[in-house]
Formats: sequence, C-alpha cells, structure tokens
Amino acid sequence: MKEDRGEKVVAWKDVTRVEAFKRDLYAVDLICLGIHFDDNTSIEIDEEMEGWNSLVDKLSEYLPRSREFADWFEVVAFPAFKRNLTVIYRRD
Repeated sequence: MKEDRGEKVVAWKDVTRVEAFKRDLYAVDLICLGIHFDDNTSIEIDEEMEGWNSLVDKLSEYLPRSREFADWFEVVAFPAFKRNLTVIYRRD
C-alpha cells in the first residue's frame, strides 16, 4: 500500500480485523477500511487511494471468510452521512 510517506508492506497473516465505514466529508462521504494487526497497530485506506478497487475485489482471497465487497458495500454506503461501521473480517 502506498502512502504519502512511501509504501507499507503488511503480511495478511498478521491481520486480525477489517472494518468498513464511512467518513462524512460534509458534501460527500468517503468509504474507508480500517485494517488492524496482531501488534495492535492499524492502517486506514479509502476509496480515493490507488489500488482500492483491486483490494476490495480480492480481499476475500487474501482473507478467507471475509465478506465479499458486494455483501458489505451497500450496508456501509447507505444511508448517507452515517458512519455505518461494519466488521467485514475477524480472525478467530
């Protein structure tokens, strides 16, 4: 994942939870993913970042048992201007 400060490399085996949610930017909403790791760190990515589409399309391949994009997108997207936090993956 490329960040303003460079790239961050993560191991999928270290992911403990992924949450989808929305940020209210007043005129529009921004759909985001919070990805949480074993070491209690996390990163946030959003739909405006490069690679978003390929990530959400393949997330269930990277993290088996995670919800498919088509299953969570509308839950997060509607209604507008509400956070709609949805856990889409949790490691057992």
